[in-house]
Amino acid sequence: MTYKLIEKETGSKIIDEWCKGQDNESYEFTSENTGSFIFQDGEIFIGVINETYSECNVEEFDTLEKAVAWINGEDEAEEMEMETLENKFNQEDISYILEMVGIQGDIINEGYEAIDGDCDLHEYGEFVTSVRYSDTVMKAWKDEDSPYHYWSQLFSDNQLMKSAVNEIVEKIKGGRK
Repeated sequence: MTYKLIEKETGSKIIDEWCKGQDNESYEFTSENTGSFIFQDGEIFIGVINETYSECNVEEFDTLEKAVAWINGEDEAEEMEMETLENKFNQEDISYILEMVGIQGDIINEGYEAIDGDCDLHEYGEFVTSVRYSDTVMKAWKDEDSPYHYWSQLFSDNQLMKSAVNEIVEKIKGGRK
């Protein structure tokens, strides 16, 4: 099943609007609130499946992999056949992936969709990591006159992140030709 990694505020809004809509029977499905989503709240990963008027399923997990397994309908996370993020990325990479998605999730997701990403967790992680190490980002980070003192400041620059995502999208699309 496909899902989107979203920001905490967006996830909370989906849940809150569904609950309020059920109370007064005014809930409307839109492309923004329909489907399966995962967001992070502190150390917790929250999975949301919102596809019917009768229920909006919400579960909390201690790992992203368990949330993905739940969305995919797998009963036990231990039975997952996919390798975990930890086998592919180190903890620092995972922290940066989650930070970037938390700050610029919409921009990153648009870029990932532009390359026809198939919601494979590892492919998504590689895409986000490629954005982090793009020429655009690295040039801004290494510039002595740069206003960025922390990665989070750099990740918060919408224009810079859009340029970095576009750079990676173009590289990927160019490599497919």
